[in-house]
Amino acid sequence: MSVRSRAARERKTHIARIARGMKRQHGHVRAADVAALAASTGLKTSYPEVRTVLARIGLHR
Repeated sequence: MSVRSRAARERKTHIARIARGMKRQHGHVRAADVAALAASTGLKTSYPEVRTVLARIGLHR
């Protein structure tokens, strides 16, 4: 696996962990909140990428 692919996979995994944690704590998840929290932890991500990850794990339509 290339370095870029590995970095993208790790970034998406980190976004999913943040979203699952928010779902456990608050009962709901907003893509904007996940994107803001990811950015505050130093993760360089975009809103469409966050929405894609949330859809993949079943937390967004």
